[in-house]
Amino acid sequence: GCGGSSSDDDSQRQTNAEKGFHFAKTLAEQGNASEQYKLALMYDDGQGVVEDDATAYVWYTIAAANGNANAKERISDIAKNMSRDQIKKAKKLANKMIKDSPQLLGN
Repeated sequence: GCGGSSSDDDSQRQTNAEKGFHFAKTLAEQGNASEQYKLALMYDDGQGVVEDDATAYVWYTIAAANGNANAKERISDIAKNMSRDQIKKAKKLANKMIKDSPQLLGN
């Protein structure tokens, strides 16, 4: 491509987004509520990861259960884009993850 530096900037931004995603995911899985919220936002926006409302919903739910107030607000927003069935599945998955990994709910 002869687009000059712009595509390089894009791929650099993509790399940074992916690094940010993996960093957030690691901390989220250790029970960091603000990183859980950040991870949900990344799934919500497709930032550093493929956009996925259901997974975003799961992480918002976990972050909210972990006391993140922003996550509670976002849950109702994202639910508008999801079917009842998707929401039910996402809630189930969130509960299962919390049961299987109690450390998700903070230190």
